[in-house]
Amino acid sequence: RKLLIEDSNNPVSDGHPTGIQLLEHYINPGTPGNPSGDYRWDIVSGAGNFLISPPNASNPFTITPQGNVGIGTSDIPSGIKLAVCGTIKAKEVVIEMDNWCDYRLDPAFKRMNAQEKLNYILSYGHLPEMDPGDVIEKNGLYTGKNLKGMMANIEDNTMDIIELYQVIKKQNEVI
Repeated sequence: RKLLIEDSNNPVSDGHPTGIQLLEHYINPGTPGNPSGDYRWDIVSGAGNFLISPPNASNPFTITPQGNVGIGTSDIPSGIKLAVCGTIKAKEVVIEMDNWCDYRLDPAFKRMNAQEKLNYILSYGHLPEMDPGDVIEKNGLYTGKNLKGMMANIEDNTMDIIELYQVIKKQNEVI
């Protein structure tokens, strides 16, 4: 193994611009596609970002001076703490939310009636409290906001079903 640290005041010889620190880490034995070994990872600190990537790779691991992280991307949008270009696999993801929807189950809560819901859907083309498809396609799915909207709609629908069941039950008693 070899670790090389070059002074940021001296240009490095492998094409990195002046002022960039380059650390090369060679891993032996060989790797697939490089049986002789010497698979190099470049760790570059430039423009304030810390990048780790295989040579000539377009999918780095990036850490900005603000602590924001990019995995598979060095393009981290403003206000984003973690940007991932690829699939994320996890056993569980926890999203913290304030003002959760359970208040909708309170009998005193005024829900939209069926006609109001129909009018909303016909006017806007999507369920209440949910982002429309074109916004999601343009900006991505804001999971917390839309999960909260889904739960609100599920709770409203549950209460509607219970009310319909009670109406049917009364009608069956009359019949």
